[in-house]
Amino acid sequence: REPLQPMTLTQLAERLGLDTAAVRDVIRASRGNYAVVEQFLTDAPADQRERALRLLQVVSEKDRRDITREMLDDHFKAPATGSGDNYDRYVLNPRVADEPLTPYKSFFAQVIPAEERAAYRQNPELWATWCRENVRTDDTWNPLHLCMSPASVWKLRLADAKSRNIFFVAAARSMGIVA
Repeated sequence: REPLQPMTLTQLAERLGLDTAAVRDVIRASRGNYAVVEQFLTDAPADQRERALRLLQVVSEKDRRDITREMLDDHFKAPATGSGDNYDRYVLNPRVADEPLTPYKSFFAQVIPAEERAAYRQNPELWATWCRENVRTDDTWNPLHLCMSPASVWKLRLADAKSRNIFFVAAARSMGIVA
C-alpha cells in the first residue's frame, strides 16, 4: 500500500465526503496515532465512512491516541443493528469501563450462535439470566483487581464482579443490545 500523500485535514475530509470539523477533531485528538485513524477513515467503504467517523467520535480522546487498527476494524465490522446517539455510545463504542480494549465483537459473533444472538436481542433479560447462571464470580483470586478480557471471561466462565460486568456489557453490545 502506498503511503497517503500529505494533505490538509480539510482536503482529507472533502476527499472522504465527511464533515471537516469532525475529521479535524478526531485526527487532532489522535495525536501520534493520526496515521492509524486517517487510514481507517480512508479504507472505510464510501457508504460506511459516516459510521467509521462516528466510531472514532465515541472513542475517548485517550483511546484515539493508542487504538490499533485491529481494534477499530473489529468494532467497525460488527453488523450495524441500529443508529442514533444511544447506538453509537452503547453499541458501537468498544469501551465499557476502564478495561484494556480488546477486539471482542468478532469473537462473540463466532462463539454465540446467530439464533441465540437474535433471541438475546429480542429479550435482553435472557442474556442477563445466561450470565448469572453460567459465569461464576470470585473476587478473592484477583487481589489487584486487574480486568479480564471479555473473551477470557467467556472461556473461563469465572471472573471477579467487575470483569463479569464488563463481559456482560461487551457481549451485549456485540449482539447489538444497547448496554
